[in-house]
Amino acid sequence: MRIKNRKVKRFQFILFVLLCLIMGVIVIGCTKKTASVLFVNKLGDNDVFQINGSVCTLAEAKVYLTNIQDQYQSVYDCNMWKTKCSGMTIEDYVKKTVISQLAQIKSMALFAKEHNIELTEEEKNTISLAAKDYYDSLNDAEISCMGISQEDVANAYSEYLLASKVYSSLTTETNTEVSDDEARIILIQQIVINKYKIDSAGNKTAATDEEKQEAYNKAQSVLEKAQNGEDFATLAESYSDNEICELSLGRGKMDEAAEKVVFNMENDELSDIIETEDGYYIIKCINSYDIDATDANKEVIIEQRKTKAFDEAYEVFVNGLVSEFNDELWNTVTFEDNANVKTANFFDIYNQYFEG
Repeated sequence: MRIKNRKVKRFQFILFVLLCLIMGVIVIGCTKKTASVLFVNKLGDNDVFQINGSVCTLAEAKVYLTNIQDQYQSVYDCNMWKTKCSGMTIEDYVKKTVISQLAQIKSMALFAKEHNIELTEEEKNTISLAAKDYYDSLNDAEISCMGISQEDVANAYSEYLLASKVYSSLTTETNTEVSDDEARIILIQQIVINKYKIDSAGNKTAATDEEKQEAYNKAQSVLEKAQNGEDFATLAESYSDNEICELSLGRGKMDEAAEKVVFNMENDELSDIIETEDGYYIIKCINSYDIDATDANKEVIIEQRKTKAFDEAYEVFVNGLVSEFNDELWNTVTFEDNANVKTANFFDIYNQYFEG
């Protein structure tokens, strides 16, 4: 029997966002406060790290690493791994991301244990089926490369599902009521006349009073053209200092003075000149209420609320965790170009059993 879990894909996205915030080699949690990290020799030869006694083996890490590697290589050239970006090779970046993800999952599994969040018998049975499906999909070269057993796969799936249940548990009381007005997305066109200059180094420099007056006069002239029926988009192309003419936006995305005006405009309405700290704006409202975009924004707002609730509850827990990391072992791991290793369906199979 396959379990329907509508929160799994959403959880994967949230988890990825949290991981993008992690800056250390192994940082637990999603806040600026982190657990202690000890580089010691108490780990086994094939243990990558441990958090409060919960061990991540090399085999477990290689399941994640190999699947991500093969997903990348199905799209990009395998020679990409040594390419540097911001002083780090893509290989090192992916390795760092995998360790961060596993650290997050291990920590959330510990949280689950402490708060009596458990898998049901049905979930355990389903995980066994999923683990068998994935393991049976592997060839001998892939099993050898990762060094895994079917039990390793089942353990990885179990902890991933536990992490998902922790996230759901910590966000279950989140207020999911979002008004149309709070989430409202509008579509506008804009003409922007800057009140500043850009120097040779690309920095903003304050305009003189005379230059500000010239900018205002220019804005006034353009507004008169728009009021006389000239095409707004054409005027924007000719006169605006901002390359973006048309944009969709929600609340909190514009200067407060401009936002107050645009969210009270009707379709096809022209604003007067709106002055902000940086310049003068002329706005044309194209759509004062984009229904589809507003509905999508409601989901974004709900996720933001859930993330905040998760952070607040989880931060307290992770502050007390202590970890050990086997830096020497992890440094020996590299991406090998093996034509017989193509497994990339670890999460696909998981989602076949735990999908919305």
